Amino acid sequence: MPSITVVLGHSHLFDIDGAYTAAKPVLDGIRIAGVIADDSLKYLRDYKVTQSTQFRGTIVEIEF
Repeated sequence: MPSITVVLGHSHLFDIDGAYTAAKPVLDGIRIAGVIADDSLKYLRDYKVTQSTQFRGTIVEIEF
């Protein structure tokens, strides 16, 4: 089972539910692309969202 980390780079930090909401389209895209079978925790070893104000963009790390 894969472990997924999404790092959101933005000018300000989101609150925790805002960060996970912002990362949801990324997780959906990974599922639609067929990289993971489903985005429920039944199919993921770990899923976390972190944030940084040091860059702009999104980094996705997937470990199998």
